[in-house]
Amino acid sequence: MSAIAPLYSAAACGDRGSGTLERPALKRLLADIAAGKVDVVVVYKIDRLSRSLMDFSRLVEVFDQHKVTFISVTQSFNTTTSMGRLTLNILLSTDYLAIAGLHKLAHARGIAVVVIHHVRMEADDPFDMVSGTNGLTGAADTILVLKRQAGNATLHARGRDIEEKETACRFDKMTCRWTLLGDADQVHSSGERAAIISALANGGSEGMHISEIMAATERNDRNAVDQLLFKMQRDRELVRIKRGLYALPGKIGKKERNEAYPSGK
Repeated sequence: MSAIAPLYSAAACGDRGSGTLERPALKRLLADIAAGKVDVVVVYKIDRLSRSLMDFSRLVEVFDQHKVTFISVTQSFNTTTSMGRLTLNILLSTDYLAIAGLHKLAHARGIAVVVIHHVRMEADDPFDMVSGTNGLTGAADTILVLKRQAGNATLHARGRDIEEKETACRFDKMTCRWTLLGDADQVHSSGERAAIISALANGGSEGMHISEIMAATERNDRNAVDQLLFKMQRDRELVRIKRGLYALPGKIGKKERNEAYPSGK
């Protein structure tokens, strides 16, 4: 009889990075492996386990010692097959060696070497946008990804010796310089709210549908806009006249006010 082991969630333990082995969920997984409770480790992508090639190699050694199979779902890596192990080793080592020499030089000379690399398609995790395998990012001490979305620019930072951080940025076309504005959530939220308020101010007393708000603010992320509108309604920055229809508190007509406040409050 076989059983499915519990989920080892890094987020549930308050861990946000994969650049170190000192993570509560990972430690619990390794302890269960040593106790013979785990037969297979399944991850969405390899970098969910580790972004360091050295750390990943150590983990694979532990898996091998305890006869634990490792599977990466989206990358078709399965260590139960010789081809899977070969493919994994070749891809990781090739990307790692591409910048390992620069990493060695930087540490030997006590200097910082900045490598500018291109990104690929959009991803939920900005660091998944770095083109190549995690062997490439595994050789770097710190990874910075500049991501643009809905007119906003955010610099995502993750590394072995820093806390993961998201910083809002602004580019000045006149000076060709970037300016760091502060915490991304706070900066972008303030700007996004102001854009919605401006759109509603220019709209009619009958309110605006969410699709009209998105068009006016040049947004295409419906879920994020829904969540922001809910928060703005909660903070009394706007009112929801009815499902999907919003207006500013002082701009709605009598009919719309009755629909928004049926109790007369």
